[in-house]
Amino acid sequence: MLDCGEGTTQKLIQLKKIEGIKRIYFSHLHCDHFTGLFSLLWYYGINIREQTLTILGPSEIEHATEQILKLLHTPDTLRTFPIEYIKLDDTEEIQQIKGVYDVKCVKTQHDPITFGYRIEEGGKTLCYTSDTAPTKRLEELAENSHLLITESTLPQSMHKLAHQINHSTPKDAISLATKAKCDRLVLFHLSPTYFEEIKNSVKEYRQNFAGEILIARDLMTLEI
Repeated sequence: MLDCGEGTTQKLIQLKKIEGIKRIYFSHLHCDHFTGLFSLLWYYGINIREQTLTILGPSEIEHATEQILKLLHTPDTLRTFPIEYIKLDDTEEIQQIKGVYDVKCVKTQHDPITFGYRIEEGGKTLCYTSDTAPTKRLEELAENSHLLITESTLPQSMHKLAHQINHSTPKDAISLATKAKCDRLVLFHLSPTYFEEIKNSVKEYRQNFAGEILIARDLMTLEI
């Protein structure tokens, strides 16, 4: 699973996938990407999970998780399963992560430290950028991906502000997908305030990309 924002536990229950989660790859520790972890951990404890859960992310991932569990007065009786923490290096280089899938990650242009992920399996490739301003590092990570999932926080009319706060616009996302030669593009992290303007920006720039462009929605299922 990539990130775990608030509401993830209920969505996983709806999808009947909650018992199958073995690894969670966190991009960064902002609340909309991270705080759903704690209801998930409580769910697993209440249901007496025994299988190890591996949590990957920035170097502070273990400290932040354990401190928040402590602040939530998490009882020892809910610690029914081991948690394995894997801390990613603070480097500009692409990192390889060992596991069942071929996973690579690279730092994005965002604060706090944030990682985008590339997952390959059976000849199929998914790239997830998380939050970021445009950066050439992601062009290499996303190269020839079958599915690129990237943010589009603000409309093109606000591109200066978007880049100033380390976020992207539809034009940025489409440019990344085009340069990286991706097949399909999924936009997420759209500001609710500017949702309609962002959608209109997509229409304006979509002719620059030969592939399909979708806007993410809850419980969307895509086959690669």
